[in-house]
Amino acid sequence: MSILRPNMKILRLSFLTAFFVVTICSKSSFLYPMNDWEDANCYFSVGKSIINGAVLYKDIIEQKGPLIYFIHGISSIISERGFFGVYIIEIIAAASYLYFTCKIFLLYMYKRIAHALLLFSAIVTYTSFSFQHGDSAEELCLPFIAYGVYKISMYFRSGGGGLPRSVFFINGILAGCVLWIKFTMLGFYIGLMLTLLAYYIHKKFIKDFIYGVSLFLFGIFVATIPFAAYFISNDAFDSVLSVYFYDNIFRYAEISSALAPLYNPLLFFARCSWYNDFMPCVLSLGCLYSFFSSESRLSSFEKFHYAMSIIFTLFGQGIGGKFYQSYYFLPIIPLLLYAASPCIIRLREKLNAYPIHTVYQALFIAIVFSVAHYIFEINLSNMMHSMTFRTLQKIFGLGAALGLLALALNVEGLLKNSMPIWKKLTGIVFACVVFSFLLSQNTYLLCVPKNRLPQYRFAEIINQIPKATLLNYDFLDGGFYTAAGIVPNTKYFCRLNLNAPEMLKEQRRLVEEGVYDFVVCRSEEDATAPFFVMYRLLATSKFDYENHRYIYFLLGRRDIFKGGRSGRLR
Repeated sequence: MSILRPNMKILRLSFLTAFFVVTICSKSSFLYPMNDWEDANCYFSVGKSIINGAVLYKDIIEQKGPLIYFIHGISSIISERGFFGVYIIEIIAAASYLYFTCKIFLLYMYKRIAHALLLFSAIVTYTSFSFQHGDSAEELCLPFIAYGVYKISMYFRSGGGGLPRSVFFINGILAGCVLWIKFTMLGFYIGLMLTLLAYYIHKKFIKDFIYGVSLFLFGIFVATIPFAAYFISNDAFDSVLSVYFYDNIFRYAEISSALAPLYNPLLFFARCSWYNDFMPCVLSLGCLYSFFSSESRLSSFEKFHYAMSIIFTLFGQGIGGKFYQSYYFLPIIPLLLYAASPCIIRLREKLNAYPIHTVYQALFIAIVFSVAHYIFEINLSNMMHSMTFRTLQKIFGLGAALGLLALALNVEGLLKNSMPIWKKLTGIVFACVVFSFLLSQNTYLLCVPKNRLPQYRFAEIINQIPKATLLNYDFLDGGFYTAAGIVPNTKYFCRLNLNAPEMLKEQRRLVEEGVYDFVVCRSEEDATAPFFVMYRLLATSKFDYENHRYIYFLLGRRDIFKGGRSGRLR
């Protein structure tokens, strides 16, 4: 079925699932006071600056590709002081990803099981540790990857002729979008094209492949035209080459030796398996079954396709050695799910022989392990230094995921055509809301009043000054620009994760000269440093962020706040 004529039943299910899962799991949702993730706030601040006339990489610097900032610039028009616009984009992206995920499952299994596994995939993906706070570049690229996997898998399942030329072109456009969001994810498309190269050589369709590659590259070129026009017209072509490409390759990566590019992806996989409750390891076992079992229903080229997609995506995301950036792993989770599909179907056949085959027992197991995981999650700050407790939490998370898988595989008996639609919808909503709430790492901030966050506490003071200016000093954008509704007006509006001494040097110069009305920092050493002589402490606020308790300091220029506050910690 054409992408222009989608299956409306699957599309409705995808949007319904996406709405509830994203609403619970993403901090961009209206249920959260704000998305306090520093990366998301960087995207949002830069996007607002572009909308207000700043030239990306020339007037304001950030590390990702221009498309993600243009997307956030558009979302800032919807909501200037919050992430509601981003939330809408996340729902659309999630629904698209789940739609093509379901279409992939339908290549290997019955409709009802595929629909149930759509829900399972949504919960596993969006409650994973790699999802982080929501609004990552990887999250926005999931639909592109799912579309590429679906079209190539469908082609191999059909077993005939050459791939339609339109698929080469559309994948080229999507690869161009990925290029201008985060180029390290292009590893997926390298694996995809290598698979097609092997297949076309095997079929002796060399000319067809050359023509297809030309269309693929033309698609990338078409996607690049708007960005090239933007940078050339703003005399910033050198800036995009310097910041987006050179800095990310040579000033951001942490490659310790010549052999590091070979073992970094493996270390990255191991670390992210730990972060994600060992689920990648379990899915990898399923992949091995799919690749090597004689009972696997995958053709040789399907196996090669999945293997190349996983390997090159893992290589692209993990080569830089940023093992602590677990959100880099997010696009690999669905690839593992897709490759493990034949194993999942085989498991469905085996489960009928065991007591757990009833849906109610599977539901009980999933809920018990999910509740245990939630209890450990909300108390993690008190026992984060105990490896035993952290390991137990991850075992509970894995148990919950396996229980959900058993539930998805056995729910077919309840999804009969005779069942009223309201009961089916109730089950979908229940699964999405309950398990998303219990398994997401973000729900600690759910429905927290805005006045409890330092961003909004400081915004009340900042907004007393008309057209106030602000500098986020020596740490990633903490959301203070967003909460106060301020558009950054300096090139180095925050400190990025780059080996760039000039960044902090310039910020310090701006502080010494008293250029800004307000400065926010989160180091007492900075707040009391001699070069802050033109500022006085106005307020402090403690807040927990990513298992760390930070103290944020708001300083105002002395000529504006002659009285000021005592600056006592509270």
